[in-house]
Amino acid sequence: DKIGFLWDVREASWFTRYEELAKFHKTHGHVRVSKTNPKQKSLAVWLERQRRDCRKYLSGDRIAGTTPERINKLAALGAVKIDSVPLPSSSSSSSSKEDEAMGVCAEYDFCPSMNSQQQYVLEYSLPVVLPGMFYLGHMSKYGLVWSFTVVVGHTIETMLTNFGKPASRPYAFPLIMPLQHHLLDCGWLHSIITGTLLVPERFGAGNENRISSLWMGVILIQTLPIYLTVSLKSDFKKNVLITIKPEATKQSKRSMGLIIRECFLWYITATPWILFANHYVHTHTIGHHLWVTGLLLFNAAPFILYRAYLIRFPAAKFAR
Repeated sequence: DKIGFLWDVREASWFTRYEELAKFHKTHGHVRVSKTNPKQKSLAVWLERQRRDCRKYLSGDRIAGTTPERINKLAALGAVKIDSVPLPSSSSSSSSKEDEAMGVCAEYDFCPSMNSQQQYVLEYSLPVVLPGMFYLGHMSKYGLVWSFTVVVGHTIETMLTNFGKPASRPYAFPLIMPLQHHLLDCGWLHSIITGTLLVPERFGAGNENRISSLWMGVILIQTLPIYLTVSLKSDFKKNVLITIKPEATKQSKRSMGLIIRECFLWYITATPWILFANHYVHTHTIGHHLWVTGLLLFNAAPFILYRAYLIRFPAAKFAR
């Protein structure tokens, strides 16, 4: 089928150019491709043609090869502008009820995400919350010192992270990718939470605050699935989604939604397990075993979840 073969070639050619544009956007933070630069001229000509075709399509002139999926992908990079929400695909009307029934993107749509600038600002401002929590919770001097240690270590870590242009300023050496950064953040949080659970008397200012220290650890556990899922979805939108063909987007979002669900289930399950085991840890042997098992599973969670994400989406940028 010559027509089919020609269409496949054109489709592959379009996605090759699109991936080139996505790579340019990731590197420079914009899509202002220059015609005067010999290395960018062909991409600039292609982008100009796409913008022209998109304008015609949106005005009612259906250009061959221009589809809502392509327009949405270009709009996601800021290459074209659409006045309203992303255009529905040609088959959206027939499949929307099916998608709703299957719960295709429920978790995916529920979970927020952040761009590079938002991540950058948050990573510098959020750590100051920890000393504040420990101070308001009347924690011990040991707890306050450890929380300040985490703030200093995290700030250095943030200065070494490449969040992408134009966000990563100032940084010392951009050695760490955001996913690596967030995994290290989980290590910081897990160290505090494990400490409050294992030796609450060290973190609580006196025996009367031992229970307060324990419950602070439990409260901090609830922040971890939020942090992890926002981190994973942000990377998914920035590095993975732009490489996926339109026909596979729905399935990829469903897979991302399942990872988000697993993340919440993991930590929500860990909370009652740890509380139950803590109640019996000093009185029953089984309580001690449950306590140790619960802590091991709890601390293994971020590594297992990140590993599952990287296996499912090889395009994820974990390494520089």
